[in-house]
Amino acid sequence: MINFLKKIDRKMAIYLGIAIGSIIFLIILLIVLKSAVGTRINTKTFEKKLETAAKDYYKKYDKKIPKTNGDKTSISIDDLVDAGYLKDPNKLLKKGITCEGGVNVSNNNGYYLYQPVIECSDGYSTNVLYKKILENNKNRQERDGLYKINNYYLFRGEQVNNYVKFAGKMWRILRINEDNTVRLILADKIDSVVWDDRYNDTKNDSVGKNDYEISRIKQVLNDYFTDSDLKYFSSEDKALIVPTELCIGARNELFSLNDGSIECSKKTEKYPIGLLQVNEYPIVSLDENCRNISDIQCINYNYLANFNSFWTITPDSTNTYKVYRVSGTARSSNANSYAQPRMVINISPDALCSEGNGTYEKPYIIK
Repeated sequence: MINFLKKIDRKMAIYLGIAIGSIIFLIILLIVLKSAVGTRINTKTFEKKLETAAKDYYKKYDKKIPKTNGDKTSISIDDLVDAGYLKDPNKLLKKGITCEGGVNVSNNNGYYLYQPVIECSDGYSTNVLYKKILENNKNRQERDGLYKINNYYLFRGEQVNNYVKFAGKMWRILRINEDNTVRLILADKIDSVVWDDRYNDTKNDSVGKNDYEISRIKQVLNDYFTDSDLKYFSSEDKALIVPTELCIGARNELFSLNDGSIECSKKTEKYPIGLLQVNEYPIVSLDENCRNISDIQCINYNYLANFNSFWTITPDSTNTYKVYRVSGTARSSNANSYAQPRMVINISPDALCSEGNGTYEKPYIIK
């Protein structure tokens, strides 16, 4: 009897061991399968991995990176895979998902912007700022809003949803340029300064000279960008600002041509920050009687008219010491008077929008 019980105990132990071994095997198998599935990533994570791969690629092939300020290049997903810097997306992404696109690399003011731009089969696409603005304004039915003029889009009117938060400050969108850069003007108040206060031989007085290239205000704008103590822009912010030629042509107050041809008859080299051209003020107004820059009607239906007194970049062609400033209307003023230097910048077409709809309460957030 005892031997019989021992045989049963032995068999039970064997069966129990087999059962426990099977369970352990199944657990290990599940862990392996789960781990294999876990290596597959979603499209948002893939976008970040794509940026890292591009940075690693250009770190090795640094001769291919754009060296000239304002230049741009790009590399595709396939190129990064072929070069060995990115795993095959079919093995990386969750099953059934495919993505197209790549990484745009820009040299803006000596700062490099690496921006993945992708579209994927699961409906995910990179949330680019200018596309978001166009999407939000495609069904405009009111007078105030975004107008297509020639090859660019311009915000016109008074109650327009064109607020943007960038570099910790509030801005207004002037327009989307032909190259899809987004032109902004500072909406937050800023300390007033003189445009210039140098001695002017024609007036025998320190009323200033209206040549932008040698002006005090050019140095002020340069300091906003370069002076680390002022802390206006971080390195990441600077990489998003596209350097642009500034239009500094002089104009007569009586001219009614507002297409920018007068102002852009003379240009500077590329700078990161400028000021509003005086012709950009009247074209925002929806009043049909706003023709000349000094017409009082230009204050109607014009969000720029709500700003406190601010400088433009445009000199008066009738003398050497006056510059246009906007204070309700655009008027020629002595360069040594005071007004706010509301910065105007152009944001990269690759800039992303993390949230917002352009209202003051929910401005577009540039990331």
